[in-house]
Amino acid sequence: MTGSFENSAIEYGRFIGTHPKTMALFIVFLTLLGWFGNSLLTMSVESNEDMLPENYPQIEAMKKISYEFGGDKTGNIVVEISPSISSSSEIRDLRDPRALEYMDVLAQKALALETVSDATTLADIAGDSGRIPESLNLARAKIEASPLSDSYISRDYSMALVRLGFTSSIDDSRVYADIQSIIESSKAPPGVTANPSGEFAISKAIFEKLRADMSSTSRASMIGILFVIVMLFRSVRYGLTSLLAIVFGIIWSFGLMGLWGMSISNTTSGASSMIMGIGIDFGIQVTSRFRIELKRKDIANAMAQTIRAVSMPMGTTTLAALIGFQAMSLGELKVLADIGSMMSFGTLACMMAALTVVPVALVWGEILFSKEGE
Repeated sequence: MTGSFENSAIEYGRFIGTHPKTMALFIVFLTLLGWFGNSLLTMSVESNEDMLPENYPQIEAMKKISYEFGGDKTGNIVVEISPSISSSSEIRDLRDPRALEYMDVLAQKALALETVSDATTLADIAGDSGRIPESLNLARAKIEASPLSDSYISRDYSMALVRLGFTSSIDDSRVYADIQSIIESSKAPPGVTANPSGEFAISKAIFEKLRADMSSTSRASMIGILFVIVMLFRSVRYGLTSLLAIVFGIIWSFGLMGLWGMSISNTTSGASSMIMGIGIDFGIQVTSRFRIELKRKDIANAMAQTIRAVSMPMGTTTLAALIGFQAMSLGELKVLADIGSMMSFGTLACMMAALTVVPVALVWGEILFSKEGE
């Protein structure tokens, strides 16, 4: 069995050494598939409900409360005064009929959205059968007489809320974009501004920060790893070649997650840096072994012996890692299972890249540099 495996590894390595262009086409196909999977990958902000199993008593109680009392899917449009010219006609009290009319327009447009189930404003308190008072004094009197006014306007009358209720399932980014579009398409009275607020707006902010943090941490990890392996090999070329294992491994692993229907959340976003830390070892093994074999063999045979030597150790390491990561799914916390799955995809993809992309890059590198030497 071992002899058959080694013979297959030798033949595969010799094929890479003699047909690098064919392997490159296969790599391009996998990478395009990975990019397609990346386009399907979504990012989400996890709540406590997402982290705990569905049959947990606290989650069941939360769902029952949400069903009976309308739930916690709420948000706001914050309306504020921002006068810029003194002694002007700009609004300085949001009980002004012009401000009430503006809030009512925002509420009516929001109600037209499929995701919004309810929209109430200060205008509902001050209005009479849907009619907004024509004078500031009348609006003041009605608002001050209502016990509900404190829920809609600040004590200094500089900030007011358009309260929104949402359907049970919403896409925070889409809702934010829809509310922002409503605000931009509605002409605000002088001295008044409006902005989305609430859980959906916070989720949107976290989503953007999450994307930026993933980019910056991945970049920092790449630079740090590259520095270490360049110092190890004392060669920029071999350092960059080893790095291809995690570059393509990350692309392929995220593509696999997208095709699998997974999403990246605020709790799993840091896993990409851990994947790099594990995956770079595969690239280093292949590159180091190839440099040793190349001292006494030609390119094709050196690659054949390299693949023979590293396949079993890398395969064993990967299998052990997959068992460990998948064991994380045995617990009840969903977040641990997600991290385990993400690490499994990443480790497997990095090993695949180390056995395909790195060997092809090494072969082409030797061919090009040997030609230059001639």
